[in-house]
Amino acid sequence: MVQANKLLSFKKLEHYFFDKKDVHSMLFNKISARSVTCRQTHSANIAVINRQFDSVYQADAMITRHNLYLSIVTADCLPIFFYDSKIKVIAAVHAGWRGLLAGIIGLTLKKISELGGSTKAITASIGPHIGACCYNISASRRKVFMGSGYSGEGIFIKKQSVWYFDLAKLAVLQMINAGVDEKRIERIDICTSCNSDYASFRRDGPNCGRILSSIGLVN
Repeated sequence: MVQANKLLSFKKLEHYFFDKKDVHSMLFNKISARSVTCRQTHSANIAVINRQFDSVYQADAMITRHNLYLSIVTADCLPIFFYDSKIKVIAAVHAGWRGLLAGIIGLTLKKISELGGSTKAITASIGPHIGACCYNISASRRKVFMGSGYSGEGIFIKKQSVWYFDLAKLAVLQMINAGVDEKRIERIDICTSCNSDYASFRRDGPNCGRILSSIGLVN
């Protein structure tokens, strides 16, 4: 389990980027049992959580201002946490290339602003994810992003005629473009494909399992 230094500075805020070794720990069992989760479909759907229901939300981002844990699962995609210290709101975002292309980061930040927050008060953290070292993509997928205006800034890296994609770099750029202070953004660059302590679809295929990432407001 790893944590982001920038988020650790806030009282009454807990967050955990778990790995495979944590599955049988008391902390993992406690947090997962108390978490609100969502059915993730690589969309840009956002759920505002007002209380802990038993139902499953169809969304790839969740936002709450209540004393709840929000948990997402990933296997190479980006687990992203936002905390607005002005209005005490948290968000958990699952973002793969489809979600980033659909603008899930900007939409989540916009929703927080609609709740009275401000991007200037946002602290953000990106947890373990597939790195550019392992995430090679087709030329056609690169063209899709270039057609949407994402062409430079080190997002795409060419090695021996193969293109590699830095998902976290694009996520950070989208946060900055939405008004988040770059100094308040932290990325944990543990590559899930390189590190066997993490689930990786790219490395192991559809039966790779998933890892849990959780953020919560506590009394």
